[in-house]
Amino acid sequence: MMEFTGVKERLAEFDARHGASLRDGGRILFEDGALRELDPLGALWEPPSEPWDLARRILHYRKLVLDRAVEAFEERRQFYVKVATNNLNQKACGPAPADPETASAELKELRHVVRRAKRAYDAQLVAVDAAKPPRFRELEAESAANREANQALLSGLAGIEV
Repeated sequence: MMEFTGVKERLAEFDARHGASLRDGGRILFEDGALRELDPLGALWEPPSEPWDLARRILHYRKLVLDRAVEAFEERRQFYVKVATNNLNQKACGPAPADPETASAELKELRHVVRRAKRAYDAQLVAVDAAKPPRFRELEAESAANREANQALLSGLAGIEV
């Protein structure tokens, strides 16, 4: 017997099953590689079953996390710099947006988040490479050999002129 649930329950169950998520355009990407459309009536995709596809999907998630962490750090740093610079350029100088210890502590915490996200991203790059199918490894090796041959040809032709 089929059990029918509402749209909200369907999404809540899917979201809870797949963990942390980030919006990526018109979709929501989950840390485990699941994906769903932003539209509540849209498609829900379980994580890919192929290891390489799964590793690449998780890499995309890790890249989003890293990009957002860097953006949060830069935005906060720029806020402090712009407000303080603007204050210094005014005839009647306004108050600093924060005391140096508070701003420094906040930026160090954001930097720590960036570094943690970078480590997770780098680890996932290794996982993507490890899961790469043999045929793609062969194609990469062939491409590298072709690149060397083309570079050697150009080097050999460089000194030959009329």
